[in-house]
Amino acid sequence: MDLDGIGNEPAAGEEAGGPPTKASRPPTSLRLALELHDSKAGIAGRLYDEHGAEHAFAGWLRLLTLLEAARTRASGETNRPGRSAVH
Repeated sequence: MDLDGIGNEPAAGEEAGGPPTKASRPPTSLRLALELHDSKAGIAGRLYDEHGAEHAFAGWLRLLTLLEAARTRASGETNRPGRSAVH
């Protein structure tokens, strides 16, 4: 099996030695806005996505879930079994 020079197998849709396909390339940039609230209970606030939609969150897990959903939308990935996009 051909590895990428650091021990990783090629990503799905990526041919060994060839350029990455559109599905395997991350977007070049994604602009989001983050508004943090002063909270003694932990991190909380609002994330504004690439369309300007507001998503409230409380806790690191929810924030990371929102960031991953924005990245997934921007890269054009479709939902895989067991994963859901957050809107």
